[in-house]
Parts: sequence; C-alpha cells; structure tokens
Amino acid sequence: MKMEIGNLIQKAAEEALRERGHANVLIAGRSGVGKSTLINSIFQGNFATVGHGRPVTQNTREIFREDIPLTIFDTRGLELADFSETLSSLHEFVRQRCSQRDQKEHIHVAWVCVSEDLRRVEDAESDLGSV
Repeated sequence: MKMEIGNLIQKAAEEALRERGHANVLIAGRSGVGKSTLINSIFQGNFATVGHGRPVTQNTREIFREDIPLTIFDTRGLELADFSETLSSLHEFVRQRCSQRDQKEHIHVAWVCVSEDLRRVEDAESDLGSV
C-alpha cells in the first residue's frame, strides 16, 4: 500500500510539472548589480560567474537545470558608454526568440536588475522596459 501511494504521489508531481510548462527569463542590468548572483541563488549553484563589479558575461548565455522548468538568459552587463549597442542586441535577441513558432522558445519574462546602493535608476536602465 505504501508503494502505491508513493507511486501515485510521484506521478501526480510529474504531471503537475508537465502542466506547469516552461518559462524563459531574460536577466538584464548594469555590470555589478548582481545578475549572476541572482541566477546562482535561483538555481542554488555556481551557474553564472560572479565578477564582483567587473564585467564577466560578454554574450547572452542560456542557463538551465533539467529538473527545473525554467531557462534563464544571462546577458552582458549594460555599460552606459556602449548602452545603445547592447540595448540593440538585446532587442534583436528577444525579437529572434519571439519569432519562433514554438512558444517555449519565446522570452516570457524580462527581469531588470538595478543597484539599490545607488538609490537611483538611470534613464538608460528605464529604457530596458522597451525590450
């Protein structure tokens, strides 16, 4: 009887995970705001290299774990000096993903990280809302 209940619970859990679907999250923000730390915290491991304020991620990187129905896209830090170039490439990345027929390939959520220490949000960071 215990084995049957265990199997039923496992099957119910697997079905719930299947029905929940898969989400793709784009993480963006200036260098050093904690994007990689956030990713490592969500996935509870060392999936993104932490640079302690210096730019580490040079291109958009796909990060996932097989047991979590979530893919995170770690993006290049937004440096104000080349902001328009980086913003343009983020726009193109999202446009390309969202043009896919399979909705599982689309970007579903964009998470913009800002530095709480600065006590202000730059206009360039606000422009990320247009991605």
